[in-house]
Amino acid sequence: MTRRTALWALAIVLGTSGCADVSSSFGNDGETTFDKAAKKLVVAAADSPAAFAEVGTCLEGARVGDNAAAELVRDRQLPKDAAALLADDPLWTDAVRCSEPHQFEVYAKVGLPRDIDASITSYADLLDVTTPLYRAVRDSIVAQCSREFPLIASVAADTRLELDIVPVIGADDAGRRAWDPAPPEIWEAGERSFACTFQQPRATTIAYEQILTGGFPVAGRSCLAGESFVGCDQTHDTERVAIFNVDRSIDDGLLPGKDAVTRTGMVDLGATEWTQLDDACQRYLNAVAPNASPGVYGVTDTYPELYPNEFGSYNVMCLARSPFGTEASDMVTTTSSVYEG
Repeated sequence: MTRRTALWALAIVLGTSGCADVSSSFGNDGETTFDKAAKKLVVAAADSPAAFAEVGTCLEGARVGDNAAAELVRDRQLPKDAAALLADDPLWTDAVRCSEPHQFEVYAKVGLPRDIDASITSYADLLDVTTPLYRAVRDSIVAQCSREFPLIASVAADTRLELDIVPVIGADDAGRRAWDPAPPEIWEAGERSFACTFQQPRATTIAYEQILTGGFPVAGRSCLAGESFVGCDQTHDTERVAIFNVDRSIDDGLLPGKDAVTRTGMVDLGATEWTQLDDACQRYLNAVAPNASPGVYGVTDTYPELYPNEFGSYNVMCLARSPFGTEASDMVTTTSSVYEG
């Protein structure tokens, strides 16, 4: 069985961003500000192994910044491209209650499997994006961050496929997921852990867990009318609700890999495999949107551009829509997100 192959503009955050996506950086006082913050973190780490980025921590939004990142690269002989990653990292010193406006929320804290962790000989290994080790770190952390919602973990567990399920965020201005290792001083003091963060371009009181409810801004959803992106408060027939990362299924032989992409640009995973993916998508939809409109089902699809994507990961979209094969005139349309049902 094959599915649609048109390249829909990928105006979504596909899973969790790497160590830190580069966006605007806050100004700072350069090395002095960073050094003071780092010393505070080192003292905290000495007092408590769990001092870095406790789950549920929210931060106003101070970042390392370009100047301090450049100093770190020079002083620690880090990869030359590391400054772009480090500049956007949180400073970790401006915690606020999550009921107050904030830009960062730590929704999970994870570590590496023993074999990958043992391969890391220096902090530079975490920042050299050109290496297989960096990609192994990224894939492991992204997968672990995706399992931190009990509801999502239960859906993923209820299928013979190996899936990492990530809710869709429809636009960067609604926020993005990222992961950040402990700062260098903390890492070297023994805190070899990573924060899974929800980052917003403007300070709000929105919590990441709201992404599974009607409380998340509708502007952060991803809807289409035919093949055109539209706001989910406009008439649409499809909503992207989740991304299934299927790398582990491919590794275990449960799904085909890149060979599933045909010469004509179709993605043929097999009838049984598509049914299993559709079942998982339906279970996800039932869990997060039990009041979806009649005739709207959870169905899956993918495209050559996602199989694999530019990072080498294999992704399948979980969609809320009428079943494939439904005539355009018979497609169920709505003017609200399925989460608002």
